Amino acid sequence: MRWSRLQLRMQKWIQSYATHDCISCAEVISRRQQRFARIAHARVMAEVFCELDTRRPRTPVTIGFAFEEAMGKNADVVDVLSYHDYRATREGIRSNIVAALVFAAKVKKPVINTEIGCTGRANPCDVVIEEYANAHLGFYIWELMITAH
Repeated sequence: MRWSRLQLRMQKWIQSYATHDCISCAEVISRRQQRFARIAHARVMAEVFCELDTRRPRTPVTIGFAFEEAMGKNADVVDVLSYHDYRATREGIRSNIVAALVFAAKVKKPVINTEIGCTGRANPCDVVIEEYANAHLGFYIWELMITAH
C-alpha cells in the first residue's frame, strides 16, 4: 500500500512537470527528508521514478545527499550526483569539491552541489560561491538556509 501511494505521487509529478523545459533534474529526496527516511527509501524512490518515467529521454534523477560520502555509496541509482556542503573554511570547501569531482570522474556522471550558503552558521555565501565558481562545479543556494524557515 505504501509503495502504491508513492508510485501514484511520482506518476502525477511526472505527468505534471517532467515535460517542462525548465525541469533539468528531479531530486526525488533531499537531506532534510532523510531524517525521516533511510537511504534505502531514497534508493527505492529513485528506482521507482526511473521506472515510471517512460519518456525518452527521461528526466535525470538525483538524490540530495547531506555528505559527499553518501553520494558516492549511492551513485548507481542516480543520473546526476548531488551533495550538500556547509563547510566553514576554504580548505574544507575545497576538500569536498575535489572529492566530489574525483568521484564524478570515476563513475562518469555529472555532479552538482544542491545546498550551499548558510549565513550565520557555517558556510559564508561569498566564500562558498567563489570556491564553487573557481572549481567550475555547479551549485545552487538553498534559500531556506538564508531566510527564516
